[in-house]
Amino acid sequence: MTRALKAWPILLTALFSLALLSAPIAAQPAPKQDAEMTSVTIPDDTFGEGGTRQSFSNDQHEVRAEVWRDKLGIVREQFELSPGGAQLWGFFNGTGEGEPATWRKSMIAVRAMDRPEGRFQMWVIAADDSIIKELHTLTRAELDTEFEYWHAQLRLWVNTARRRQMGETGCATCPL
Repeated sequence: MTRALKAWPILLTALFSLALLSAPIAAQPAPKQDAEMTSVTIPDDTFGEGGTRQSFSNDQHEVRAEVWRDKLGIVREQFELSPGGAQLWGFFNGTGEGEPATWRKSMIAVRAMDRPEGRFQMWVIAADDSIIKELHTLTRAELDTEFEYWHAQLRLWVNTARRRQMGETGCATCPL
């Protein structure tokens, strides 16, 4: 029984990773979620000067997905609201080459719990698909605090990798 319980986080990680990667990056979310999607792209310096943020909203003006890109058009962060209500946040610190499944990615997954009502679960998953942090029965305030910390941390990791890739570290001997 204990072995089966230990396999659950690995299975959950795989499912969240597949859900994030199955959606086309920076493309309109699957039509089955919302029939009428509107896309808006604006300048955004989250991942360096010259970047963009593309938001997708439904006909009720609810944001269903967002994609942040750097100045080279490489996807650095993606948010998606799944049909079941889970929030999936992907962070990409690779070069953007090849298939999205091969990119180095980290993620945050958040979902409301059925019981107890008003409580949440959150997972922080590393680029190698290992679980960095797994939290259960969080109140909204606890979730907000944890999410704020881990969202900032993963953005920092991506920006550090991006600056190295673009030679913006000021360190000629730093590894790329």
